[in-house]
Amino acid sequence: MATNYDWELPLSRQQKIQLDKSIIDYVTWNYKVLGQQDPIGETAHQQDLVVRGLKLLFTKQGDEGVEEGVEENNDDAIREDELLLPKKWNSIVRLQRRIVDMEKTQKELNSHIIYLNKVFKEYKENNHGNSVTSLASRDWLPSDSPFGTIMLDSMVTAIKLHPYLSMVFIGTDYGKLYAYDIFTMDLPVAVIQSHTKSITSIDVLKVHDPVTDTDSLLIAVVSKDLVLKIYNFKNNNSFVLVRSMKSHSHIISDVKIWLNENNNIIEYNNKILIATCSRDKTVKIWDYENSFVINTLELHSDWIRALDILGDYLLTGSQDTTLRFTHWPTNTGLSIGEGHTFPIESVKFIPIVGKEINAVIEEEDKNSPSSQTLMEIDEEYKTMLGFKYCVSASRDKTIKIWQIPIPKFIGNNKNKPLVNNMSSNFKCILTLVGHESWVKDLKIRGRYLFSCSDDSTIRCWDLHTGKCLKVLKDVHNAFITCIDVDPLSDNKSDSLDRELMVSGAVDSTCNILLK
Repeated sequence: MATNYDWELPLSRQQKIQLDKSIIDYVTWNYKVLGQQDPIGETAHQQDLVVRGLKLLFTKQGDEGVEEGVEENNDDAIREDELLLPKKWNSIVRLQRRIVDMEKTQKELNSHIIYLNKVFKEYKENNHGNSVTSLASRDWLPSDSPFGTIMLDSMVTAIKLHPYLSMVFIGTDYGKLYAYDIFTMDLPVAVIQSHTKSITSIDVLKVHDPVTDTDSLLIAVVSKDLVLKIYNFKNNNSFVLVRSMKSHSHIISDVKIWLNENNNIIEYNNKILIATCSRDKTVKIWDYENSFVINTLELHSDWIRALDILGDYLLTGSQDTTLRFTHWPTNTGLSIGEGHTFPIESVKFIPIVGKEINAVIEEEDKNSPSSQTLMEIDEEYKTMLGFKYCVSASRDKTIKIWQIPIPKFIGNNKNKPLVNNMSSNFKCILTLVGHESWVKDLKIRGRYLFSCSDDSTIRCWDLHTGKCLKVLKDVHNAFITCIDVDPLSDNKSDSLDRELMVSGAVDSTCNILLK
């Protein structure tokens, strides 16, 4: 009958000698420490007996090298080799943990590769090389747990994806602006002390230099220090300050930068413009070229916390709990949205998607009789505005989807819209309820709406049905202050349609979320 004594150690003779010596060294160290605590007690005697017994045992087994390798050591000092065994033991435990983590990551990556192969196959079969956005991009929702985490020195207050590189820009409560590669997250690609107080918002604009035929990125950053700064982020991965502008008299809350193409008013056409809103109750429109304020709009009775720009139209949300729809070139207030009971934190126009994407969405809605489509678009809105709906998030824990009343146009003159006295109030189409605390930020991707909240969750909503499709509960353990995703677009120059989300929170982390 086989016994445990018949089992052979998978070690060479020299390895056995080293193992035996390590055991003796560790036991010697252990009793030496105990002996120092009880120098005249029984421990010292036990040390002598145990060590001599081990030496004698190993010597009788024929390992003469052990006797030669073991040195008598009665000094109080600890030799480094005495701790070799516990150090190796601890390193093995750490290695096992690393192996488990790597196996988990490998499993997730393999699953993602299988999914991408499936999507690519379906894309080739169904689209025949057309430029329509793929099934993967349209149906994408982020994973439940982060792909990676970036650790910062203070809470994250603003976040923005690079439009064409695998990078994210992060603003913190200490006024620092970071650029991180989302796949190598240990060290920032670039960092600058942008402001003296907390950064509140970041926006970016890709610009092309026809002389050098190169692209660069303009980054607009605003802060509680009342200053708007514009940085040029070039291929050398550094922030170059190109503009520093000040006109607001209180905290700047939000910023948008855009190229004003195909504008109906020649004066502003093909200009880079910037819009900012502030606690001073104003919105300012800036000309990037000369840093001048070209328009100041006084729209609300209290702090303007959020804004969005689409063409000639401005949407704002305020501490006074209302939304305002304004034609900014003529400073004409067109309509108002009332219904929230606490301050509004975020507002977004819901753009009309391109024909190809919209055709796919309509077909999906047609094949799903159980789901009622809320957002129907008519030709008048398409022709005169280019949008029909907007969305707002509030500290009252709700998100509201609104239909914007179409303004009055005289002779189809788009340059000078007027208030439609028959309909000057937003119509609330739906109120999305689910967050347990105030909702801080919103992002739109195709038909999906993403929201983050003080309740430490991110929710994914279907704008066409109003249903909550997914709740991410394990992304952060604190107030999530900001999120960003790529917008869904027919125009590949506008967006990469990456299956990617980034989030920032007061726990001083930025998380990367993939499929």
